[in-house]
Amino acid sequence: MQSDAVRISTTTTTGWNIEAENVRFGRCGIVGAWWKEMEIEYDIGRNSSISGVWTDSVNLPYSIKYYDDSNNKKKWVVWRQDCKGAISGIDSPKARRWRFYWNSTDLHQTKGLSTYWSGGGLHAELILRNSFKKNID
Repeated sequence: MQSDAVRISTTTTTGWNIEAENVRFGRCGIVGAWWKEMEIEYDIGRNSSISGVWTDSVNLPYSIKYYDDSNNKKKWVVWRQDCKGAISGIDSPKARRWRFYWNSTDLHQTKGLSTYWSGGGLHAELILRNSFKKNID
């Protein structure tokens, strides 16, 4: 799971102007304005790879992008497309900034996610590589 030090922002407008931080599990969730596209940006503060994504977006596909600032490239790279649901065990490039992009956030198509303002919306979190420490005796 991501730490609270991760900064989360949106590059698109959200429904009801709900803040990006509400994309975290345990909060209300968010959607794009008028159920349309939504892009969430995570700044994890240091270059790190991710080992997975935890999300309840099982029926709405999303893409994963990272910001490549190596070798003076400085551009967003689409790393994975048409993702659905949580994914784990992945080996990603290292990046400080990551984005999830949904072309549609129409929860009416999700077969069960709530569409109510106070408790409806998508949730998504990065699982950072090496975010869990192993106990060695």
